Amino acid sequence: MVDSGSVIRRLLVGVLAAALLAGCGGSSNNTAGAPGTPREEGLTGVFVNAPVVNLSYRAGDATGRRTTAQPAGGYRCAPGETLQWRLGAAVLGHSACLPEHTFVADLTCPGDAAPSDRCAINVATFLQAHAAAGAESIIVSDQAHAEARGFSIDFRLPPAAFAAQFEQGAAATYLSARLQESGRDRLPDAADACARLGASMAARGAGARQPDCTLPETPAAPQADAGPDQLANSGETVLLDGSASRAADDTPLTFAWQQIAGPTITLQDADQAQAYFLAPDVTAPVVLTFRLTVTDVRGVSRVATTHVEVLPIPACDDQRLCAGAASIPITPAQQHIDGIDEPRALGSRHFQQFNLGGFGFDVTQNFPEPFGRVGQLLTEAAAARVHINARGEEEHTWIRAMLLSERQEDGTDQEIVFLVMDAIGAGNVITNRLKQQVASATGIAPDNILFGQTHSHAGADLQGLWGGVPQDWIDTVLYPAAVSAVKKAQRNRCPARLEVGQIAVPELNNYRRPRVDPDAEADPTMTLLQARCAVGPEEGVVRASLLQYNAHPVGIGAGESPRVPHADYILGAVERLEKTFGGVALYFNGPIADASTAGSATGNDTYERVRSRGEQMAQRALDAPMRELAPTLSVRHREATLPVTNPLFVSVGALGAFNRYYDFLMLPLADIPFLGEQISFLPQITPTASTVVSRVTLGGSQTGLEIVTLPGEATNSFGQTIRALAEPGADMMLLGLTQQSFGYIIPEEEFSYLDPAGGSGFLLPFTNYEEYVSLGPLTAPLLRLQAYHPLFDVSPLSTQNIPPWLLACYDDPADSACILTRLGQQLDFIQAGLVGLCEEAGLPTEFCGLLDPRGILPGDGGASEGPLLADVCRGYERAELEPLCQVLDDAQTTLQANCGLLPGDLLCGLTAGTLSTLTETCHDALPDTGPLPLCKTVDTVIQGAASTCRQLSTQSGDVLVNEFCSLIGGEHINERAIAAFERSWAGQAIGLQNRLGLTLPWVHTQVLATHNSFNATTENMPPTLSGFDANQFYGVVDQLRMGVRGLELDVHWMPRLPGIDGSLFDNGLGGLVEGLVGNLVGGVDPADLFFEPVVCHGNVQHFGCTYERSLESELQGLREWLDAHPDEVMIIDLEANLSEPLDDVEISFQRAADVFEQVLGDLIYRPADHGAACNDDAPVSDPASWLNVSRAAMLAAGRPLLVYTGTCADGNSDLWADLFHRKRGSNHVQSARQDFSDYQFPTCDFDRQTHNSRWTRFYEDATLVGAITGSSGLRIMEVVPEMLRCGVNMPSPDFLLPEQVSQFIWSWAPGHPVEDAQAECAWLDSDGRFRADACDVARPHACVADHDPAHWRLSDAADAWHAASCPPGYHFAVPGNAFFNEQLKAARSAAGAESVWLNYRRDSAAPQRWVTDN
Repeated sequence: MVDSGSVIRRLLVGVLAAALLAGCGGSSNNTAGAPGTPREEGLTGVFVNAPVVNLSYRAGDATGRRTTAQPAGGYRCAPGETLQWRLGAAVLGHSACLPEHTFVADLTCPGDAAPSDRCAINVATFLQAHAAAGAESIIVSDQAHAEARGFSIDFRLPPAAFAAQFEQGAAATYLSARLQESGRDRLPDAADACARLGASMAARGAGARQPDCTLPETPAAPQADAGPDQLANSGETVLLDGSASRAADDTPLTFAWQQIAGPTITLQDADQAQAYFLAPDVTAPVVLTFRLTVTDVRGVSRVATTHVEVLPIPACDDQRLCAGAASIPITPAQQHIDGIDEPRALGSRHFQQFNLGGFGFDVTQNFPEPFGRVGQLLTEAAAARVHINARGEEEHTWIRAMLLSERQEDGTDQEIVFLVMDAIGAGNVITNRLKQQVASATGIAPDNILFGQTHSHAGADLQGLWGGVPQDWIDTVLYPAAVSAVKKAQRNRCPARLEVGQIAVPELNNYRRPRVDPDAEADPTMTLLQARCAVGPEEGVVRASLLQYNAHPVGIGAGESPRVPHADYILGAVERLEKTFGGVALYFNGPIADASTAGSATGNDTYERVRSRGEQMAQRALDAPMRELAPTLSVRHREATLPVTNPLFVSVGALGAFNRYYDFLMLPLADIPFLGEQISFLPQITPTASTVVSRVTLGGSQTGLEIVTLPGEATNSFGQTIRALAEPGADMMLLGLTQQSFGYIIPEEEFSYLDPAGGSGFLLPFTNYEEYVSLGPLTAPLLRLQAYHPLFDVSPLSTQNIPPWLLACYDDPADSACILTRLGQQLDFIQAGLVGLCEEAGLPTEFCGLLDPRGILPGDGGASEGPLLADVCRGYERAELEPLCQVLDDAQTTLQANCGLLPGDLLCGLTAGTLSTLTETCHDALPDTGPLPLCKTVDTVIQGAASTCRQLSTQSGDVLVNEFCSLIGGEHINERAIAAFERSWAGQAIGLQNRLGLTLPWVHTQVLATHNSFNATTENMPPTLSGFDANQFYGVVDQLRMGVRGLELDVHWMPRLPGIDGSLFDNGLGGLVEGLVGNLVGGVDPADLFFEPVVCHGNVQHFGCTYERSLESELQGLREWLDAHPDEVMIIDLEANLSEPLDDVEISFQRAADVFEQVLGDLIYRPADHGAACNDDAPVSDPASWLNVSRAAMLAAGRPLLVYTGTCADGNSDLWADLFHRKRGSNHVQSARQDFSDYQFPTCDFDRQTHNSRWTRFYEDATLVGAITGSSGLRIMEVVPEMLRCGVNMPSPDFLLPEQVSQFIWSWAPGHPVEDAQAECAWLDSDGRFRADACDVARPHACVADHDPAHWRLSDAADAWHAASCPPGYHFAVPGNAFFNEQLKAARSAAGAESVWLNYRRDSAAPQRWVTDN
């Protein structure tokens, strides 16, 4: 059906919405020295056991690479870098960057501090299993890399113990496959492997470093370590830790714990390295003594003892509050880092890795295979359990608890616990289960467990947006740690006095949102709450410190290698507080939606710098004047029910991405408190999110401390509305991402559904990242009305606390001043449209119902006269068009029915005519002066609809339907328009002009080009995400037919599934659906998943790319056109997006080069063809520079295509460097000018020196993304004549239309050359344009200097065309570009001549052609 592509497009926009922040703008090529440029210099060497080919390594922070085949085992690194060596997921070790050779004996294995003989022998044994005995080199297969996961290898074990690791499980399966490949029958003998290694080292002059192949016969006895003596309170769980015990040869130990003194307790896990017990209830201190016996594999034993002193719990009374605190590490186990096979939907399995927050986008982890693994390509999982800092200390992530209790009149205790973990956030499924488990274990009411997250972007992903974490870690580490922390806090509580200090610290955070209010700033408020023991032996001791501030913890980013769980700056803050005061420190973020970190940071690496930032925060907290709070505790809660109106959340949730993390309940809007009362006429069912909002008052409401929770990331402006509810004498602490983590909380007046200029974003609800990751614009007002106002006893009708756009809703919900009505109408339109498109696509009704209900707003019309689109559609009387006609009918009827809800007649007028009329009227009546580019949004969606319509009509071959599509888009984007152009004057003139100046070098050549040439609406089928916001109407071949000779291609490295490749575009949408469904039902072999280069308008990590056309498919069309036009010359600006953080650059560059070679190789003019190399600096002063090559030389060589790009592949592909020229600052400059009001020749952007030495290019970004991110959207076609007169080589507009090509024609006058057999010679008229005339007319001749194509003069005498006579040093010529034409015009004017002959005449053999003998 005609709109089925549209629903797929909408769903893709939902699933990958963050990609709309992308946009290459034609300027993302890497240049010399730019970030991301592959290293070009450094040391090279060979990794040697026997030389090992195709082994993975990572140099410094570069992306992963493989050792080369030539030379065998070759690698490249920079001096001072550390190399990490891997085989699949197995880390062999790391080494320094060494010249010539790196031997396995140079490796430091994981867990070791330095290279060791045992490590070398085991790594050599392991690698030699991958090759036949005696092989000269070892080649690690791609299959080996793919299968080396799901098991761990300890290279520090003795050889026998090392070999035993491969006797069962995944490791045994892996080894069996490798032995079958190598022809071996078992793992190589350790002694033989060591000897083989030694021989390799000796042969290469490194014999002095070879390992000792002998092993000690009698290892020493093991070392027993029962851990330090401990203090514990009655009822506390005590851990006995013997894990520091070691066997002399690191072989496994057995453990036996035994109590030998003190009151008898029950010891758990007494045969493990760590045992535990529950401390007995005592009324006086007692000492328990335990003995640990460790035994090694030879039966040799040693013992150690430790003591635990158990103290009675101090009594709390009604005179004081009690406080306790504890912290428990939540470090993942190695199995969680390696990944765990977990069940998923439809009986499938998924290899779940430990993912961290804030990098990439992976919502497929709950999909059935093979789709479940696709998202892993867009993010990067943690590769290590814990970071080890420069001091050799482990930096863990933690869950921390601070408990406060107050004795009630009935003798029970009211307990409240602040519980915070290092994570980016937590879904409500995990939050609710964690609170339930803590409540069951401790007796604390679930609502009184204020569970929050620090929002560290290097913390665990418990929201499911970045790939999630293993359920095993959640169940066996996180939940038990939360229970343990709270129970420990209960047991170590003491009667306490509370102190609070609050201070403004504006220097440590910055405002990061677009400023709706020009004076907006991040919340500078820093609050420190401390609990000190008030009586007994611990009097004055700080039990807990709770610090709250506002700054995004994003210092530990995706660039760190390996990625590792980390608390970011929070670790530095809490450790500084604990070092200063003792006790346990907690950190909560507050309103951080608009707050980033600021201030200086010191340290030698990123981890040290974020630590210093946290230490600065803690240090500033010490400056806060502290005051004691009265010993009173009050706790109140309110529940808020929030509609999930964000189409991204709705769509992604419907696809199952949130199943393990979020649970959105479906409710009628009428059941949502306050909202239902005001707009109950909306009979919708919508997903809802429920949260508890808490208010904890310490020391009384008048002068105490108010602690209030925020269920997400709120803006400072929202936080200030909450702060205003407190009494003037009280302080307030806002705990962000606490009780729930539902994304960003943005005040309704700031949410970009609204355009301050008066419009509404019907078709694009979001313009900023924060809006993408929120429940929707109703969150903020409903939180205030349902939760915060009742918590502070504020009447919902209080005019003091309700802004006018909410207060208006009480008088008349349909009033245009009521923001809820306006938002509701917009959301209904957006989401009801999603459902309609979903159903039209033939998807199951149950699935479509998940996206949104089908409620339609009532309205009283106001439609203007004139036929609707549906009427025009049905006028064609074509049965196959009826689904489209119905869609148009429903959409426009709905708009007309509801347009009266908004004031004025603008909306009603806009919705009455064709969609193209809507866009024109929008620009006339509602210029985009606000933050949302409304009219551009409308235009983008309209063109997307027209594009889908054209694609379907093209498949059917129905020209009549194609004409109808033009009614939608307002442009005749079809074959008839192109054919008419080719027959027109402009089509013939641009063809002649393109052959002028063939002998000029490229530095003086001008070509009509396009920006993002591949990203065209006519080729966006099936609809892709990047193609939805296209740069061109016409595809590449049609652009060439319009006279374009310069193209821009953006190449990305993207995965493919079977059936989704170039052939997809021959099968249409049906082929896509059939392929996807077939793969889902039938299953896909992982080996069938592959990558290939595609053309796509994407950004970092290929965001925005989905299943675009393959590069091969794009180049095939280009090849066919060049074969049919052998006398045409082209130039391509190639943007190589092939080295993103997760790309395998050794394959991506080579594969892309292979495609060019296979399709266009014999036509590409290569650097070697003119004595150059890709990596040459290539300034124009170098005779071998590509800027000095002429198109005539290329045609003579039979290679009419020149490709330039921003990289020579840095050694990853010799073929790439052989094919392409390099653009650098020395030979290339471009601009995306935003304002052309002062651009008029001779006032140009670039001086003459630049034009004479560099390739100059202007491009525009007229896409919706460009409009959102600040591009003015100005069409450069309006000033192309001025650009050409200035000498710009390659103007590159968006949305080029045939009728605009005349703007590029600077040569022939309109209507010329005339079709007159007598008019055979060309002359330049006073307007500077060419005309044709009989050759015997007397005129002066145009003469150009022999060595300066910009220096013109006229012949001394006028004569016939054939009688040219130029002064010495000059010759008869015709200008080859518009700038030279300007110079000739000036010479003609200076000479006082009306006209001048040009060396340009009709070809007698082919009258339609014109030639010159310049």
